[in-house]
Amino acid sequence: MQAAAKMNAQIGDDIDYLARHGRLPDTPPALPLHGGLVASKPRIMAKCFAGGAGIAFLSAALLSFPVLASHHPTSGSPIAQAIFGALVTGFGSAILLGWLIGAVLWIVFGTKENARRSANVVLQHFQDYWRVREQARLALTQGTDFDLVGARLRSYHIADEPDDVLFGSGLT
Repeated sequence: MQAAAKMNAQIGDDIDYLARHGRLPDTPPALPLHGGLVASKPRIMAKCFAGGAGIAFLSAALLSFPVLASHHPTSGSPIAQAIFGALVTGFGSAILLGWLIGAVLWIVFGTKENARRSANVVLQHFQDYWRVREQARLALTQGTDFDLVGARLRSYHIADEPDDVLFGSGLT
């Protein structure tokens, strides 16, 4: 929404300036002219589930080690048995609870990636607008009607209001 608002502000400023002066201003673009990088969804999912398993493993192993080390076995090294028991507990927790923690991480990071993808769509639209705007600047110097240029630039406006403003409150 922020990227769309910036783009719409740039379009509005350009159209206002065009109406007053008959040409477009020499201003820098309001948004970057290159799209952001987006990660693949399967890669994000794999990282989230691996992270969830790692968190579950470390938490369970670190919490179970002092408990297991406090019990004195009748044979063998108590520290070695406590380490082995903590590792087994960690792996069990990674398998049983890692997916749940990974799902929470997926919700958080998947939402951020969706927002990044939406912003990238706006950036690509802005790149198209800026290309047309620069062509219009040249066309205006050659005598093109500024009303036609303004209508063409206005067509790149993106709806940036909430859905209930755009479509009414009857949607919910």
